Amino acid sequence: IVEPILERILPGAVYVADRNFCDGKILFHFFDKASYFVIRQHGASPSWRKTAETSKTKSQTDPDGNSVSECAIEIRLSDDSWQKVRQICVELGAPTRNGDGFVYILSNLPPKVSAVEIARAYKGRWKIEACLGHLAQALNAEIKTLCYPKAAGFCFCIALLLHNIMSTIRSLLEKHAQLPEKEKAKGREVSFYYLAQDIAENQGGMEIIFDARYWKKHAKMTLAEYAKLLISIASKASLLRYRKNTRGPKKK
Repeated sequence: IVEPILERILPGAVYVADRNFCDGKILFHFFDKASYFVIRQHGASPSWRKTAETSKTKSQTDPDGNSVSECAIEIRLSDDSWQKVRQICVELGAPTRNGDGFVYILSNLPPKVSAVEIARAYKGRWKIEACLGHLAQALNAEIKTLCYPKAAGFCFCIALLLHNIMSTIRSLLEKHAQLPEKEKAKGREVSFYYLAQDIAENQGGMEIIFDARYWKKHAKMTLAEYAKLLISIASKASLLRYRKNTRGPKKK
């Protein structure tokens, strides 16, 4: 499925991907097209070996307090050639939900790009994955009965647009919504699910109470006026209604 996408790789561009794409056949395309990758290393693929230069560099600390170090290794591509890449090791301050204390990242970026920058680039990918999780679970973007690619694509694009709107609402609530003093220690993170559920449950009533004239009035506001209105509405909301429930540790 991914091979037609790999044919579109642009020379000089940087691509960030999860370990499911860490495969000799896939990585071959990046070297073939003279482009760059930042990919989490898979435990079993591709085959790799140490080189004469394989010795960890001095550890650095990223902005989140994680220890970052790197070394040079060689990986085996689908044409049986061996290519030298950088192996970035991030020692996490707190383990992942799967219990991983270290994250290993492979990259062919030049030395002028620091190991910390590469680690930050990969960490940014997690935000995209979290976004896709919200699209699937809270915004119902993966409707199984949509068998037509154009319909499924249109639904996905609408969900992406909705995700941006929801992210704005969530940020407003996290910053301005009311929260009792005794509850502040538990944090202010808003649940995407509770927010989407509240909108879905109340939209019918909103359509009855407010007519088109109400919305046209808002359409004529300047950006500053509209932002002021949103802050005013958010400051009257109770954060307890939307706050995310932190889950306990997973059972093995």
